[in-house]
Amino acid sequence: MSKFKAVVFDWAGTVVDFGSFAPMGVFVKAFAEFGITATIEQARGPMGAAKWDHIQTMMAMDDIAAQWEAKFGNPPGDADVDNVYEVFVPMNEKVAADYADLVP
Repeated sequence: MSKFKAVVFDWAGTVVDFGSFAPMGVFVKAFAEFGITATIEQARGPMGAAKWDHIQTMMAMDDIAAQWEAKFGNPPGDADVDNVYEVFVPMNEKVAADYADLVP
């Protein structure tokens, strides 16, 4: 019999944070830092995507793209995704422990 050296899980929704509440709320808060109103439903839509891709998908949503263009004078691009991502990552790291209870 061989021994395992490690086991890796996709933690969000598998082992902890059923419903992925930690990142979902942070997506909303990260967009708010830029004066953009995003809903929980919009944040939930791309769940499962890599975080940068998730933000890019949200920015392509009609409502969010329109808000961005009205506020900044141009449609959101990759540099804007980078900027939101840079705000998102530390915010997400701060709240991750708050949603770390094991899924029964």
